[in-house]
Amino acid sequence: MSTLEKARKINSLKKIYGTFAEIGAGQETARFFFQAGGASATITKTMSAYDMIFSDAIYGPEESGRYVCEPRLQKMLLREFDLIMERLEGRRKEPTCFFSFANTVATGSYANRSPGHGWVGIRFQSSPGSYPSEVRIHVRMTDAQVISQQETIGVVGVNLIYASLFYLDNPIAFIKSLGDDLEEGRLEVDAIRFTGPAFEGLDNRLMEIELVREKLTEAVIFDHTGQPTSPSDYLYRKHILALRGHFRPITIATQQMLEAGVARLKASEGVDPGRVLALAEISMFELTQDGRFDPFDFLARVDMLASIGIPTLVTSLQDDYSLVEYLHRYSTCQRALVQGTHKLQNFFAADTYKHVNGGILEALGRMLSHGTKQYFYPIVKDKGALRLSQISLDSKTSHLVRYLMEGGGVEEIPSKEETAKYLSQDQVLKMIETMSNGWESFVPASVAQIIMDRSLFGLGSKK
Repeated sequence: MSTLEKARKINSLKKIYGTFAEIGAGQETARFFFQAGGASATITKTMSAYDMIFSDAIYGPEESGRYVCEPRLQKMLLREFDLIMERLEGRRKEPTCFFSFANTVATGSYANRSPGHGWVGIRFQSSPGSYPSEVRIHVRMTDAQVISQQETIGVVGVNLIYASLFYLDNPIAFIKSLGDDLEEGRLEVDAIRFTGPAFEGLDNRLMEIELVREKLTEAVIFDHTGQPTSPSDYLYRKHILALRGHFRPITIATQQMLEAGVARLKASEGVDPGRVLALAEISMFELTQDGRFDPFDFLARVDMLASIGIPTLVTSLQDDYSLVEYLHRYSTCQRALVQGTHKLQNFFAADTYKHVNGGILEALGRMLSHGTKQYFYPIVKDKGALRLSQISLDSKTSHLVRYLMEGGGVEEIPSKEETAKYLSQDQVLKMIETMSNGWESFVPASVAQIIMDRSLFGLGSKK
């Protein structure tokens, strides 16, 4: 169905009635309902409040000073819903499901062609007189022209209202429909929240993953408590350190690698230590087993990382440079990636970048752009910490490594040499699967407890 067809069908229902409050991109969603005809059966009020003083008088001030944020959207939805209930509940002849729709949006700039973004949401009754439920999404509009971004906001708004009416029993269809009637690449939805009785039992963390699986976004993020959050809010003005892996499970050595990277980043010139954020990045390629996604396994990984206070970033990104470019989208502060020294040869192997037109030079140029650093952490082998200087490289690669180290793009960071012999995540996983004695000593205590409590990775399935 086209957007106008959806709006026309909604207008014909005559059982829903609500308000539209749209800030920042015009009254684009309401416009579709007016164009479709019969909007008086659906819309009780439309409004915009662009001036901050007027907006604050209606919805209250924002302590953060940011008006395009989830708390602002929630205030708008709650205020408008309370008003319609106060004024109209019990006064309509036919049974009615009341709703409030809102968005707070910043369109992109003509000058720098930056993408627009915003929060869009609906608070609604799924049946007359029922307690309201909510859906809130964060969107990015990638069109260069502001008028096209405004159209995108209108389309996704209609899609959200339509899904809230017709896809309540099918959350996957709900999510897929958000991009209806939009060409691929025009819209990104990188956060979604389902709350209320209409979504009882629904795990928002799994719904976030569906955004990546349905290619509505390249990445979603879970905070240090394991709960989904918005990349635009969570990464804003942060100095970011990222470590890529599958984290099945996270090991003590991996944890120490992250801690060493954080310490080095905090000591870097121009870095505010209070705004340094460490992330564990898991690619969707690492979340599938034989092409299948296991939600139980995924949630366990997020919970294990959260148990030691590490946020999780789940992406569809294949390359390190793609990850760097993604992080730069949300924060222009200092960024760094970290990995063990034993991965140096693969990192500089030409075959690693054969799918890139410019090969290794283009990939490294994009990855180390905007001052991004690549940290190498000396892992501990039988003879002590493995230093970069001990790794055998061919002459071409040696020249490149020296050049990048002298330029500051590549650094070796200090390690804890007293650490027990390094075992990879794969090796520790094998120990757990085979129930080998001593695996607990290679993972943080909280992680070991989760593995035992949930009998993860085959633990307890063999006698």
